[in-house]
Amino acid sequence: MKNLLFFPAFLVLFTGCTEPGVDLLSELPTGAVLHAYPEYTSVAKGFPEKLKQHSGWHLVLQHGGMSTAAYNRGILDVEVADGGCQWYSVQVCLLPMPVEEGRYKVVFEARSDKPRAMILDISHVGGDWHSFSGRVPYQLTPNWKAYAAEFAVNGCVDPLARFEFNLGGESVGAEFRNVRIIHKPL
Repeated sequence: MKNLLFFPAFLVLFTGCTEPGVDLLSELPTGAVLHAYPEYTSVAKGFPEKLKQHSGWHLVLQHGGMSTAAYNRGILDVEVADGGCQWYSVQVCLLPMPVEEGRYKVVFEARSDKPRAMILDISHVGGDWHSFSGRVPYQLTPNWKAYAAEFAVNGCVDPLARFEFNLGGESVGAEFRNVRIIHKPL
């Protein structure tokens, strides 16, 4: 079993680890503020090179979405001033998140200011925006709760895929902690 650890510019794979993954948010320093990805409104020529300069956690805001996000004391706090008009108008993304064949398990804890929908997605960037995880919907509540999703990837490798918490469509904030991804090769 491999546990994936993400840092701003590279991916580290640990093999043989029995722990349930390392918190992906732990790469963020306390007090970090996520910024909107500067080159993300279209997937243009040169995207892989630009990604190397701007990898890590960031916000994607489109279709009227307005949000801020900050990391403090192990919690990523996402304030959603305007959820925009699409489920993907406010996204908290980790990019890149290389995907290879195998079984994946995503676990995280979350809460929201009041009940709201959230969609987890691990997807290809551009083209048909293929979802490897199947766009998993969750109903967040004001109480902290553990969530999990499992999926398999067959016949595909994507070194530039991305991890997303989609918070569009509603102007309700959310918080995340203990975000982990565990990969087991087929």
